[in-house]
Amino acid sequence: MGNLYFAHDSITDIRIWNFLTHEYEGVEGKTINTGNIESVATKEKAKFPQHFFPECKWSRKGFLRTRWCIEGTTFDLINIHLFHDASNLAACEPFPSVYCKSRRRALVHTLE
Repeated sequence: MGNLYFAHDSITDIRIWNFLTHEYEGVEGKTINTGNIESVATKEKAKFPQHFFPECKWSRKGFLRTRWCIEGTTFDLINIHLFHDASNLAACEPFPSVYCKSRRRALVHTLE
């Protein structure tokens, strides 16, 4: 799972949240975090609890979140890695899909 963020150089006030210090940090230049990002303090990364998807084998499904303050406006960017539909045919038959409940549970968990 990965994210790329680009900011136009006309933005003069852009900061990113540090989840360890609970403070915003300035963003200048270019930062690239690759490989093991567990120690990167400007992201929150979590796996979904196993009981959310009992029909699936345990995996790395979860989310990665960053919090930004740009020109006084605060917002979160969240990359959610949800479980795939085990069967496209099963997903097409009923509406809503049999997989919607699992996805909704994961989304609510992330938002909380």
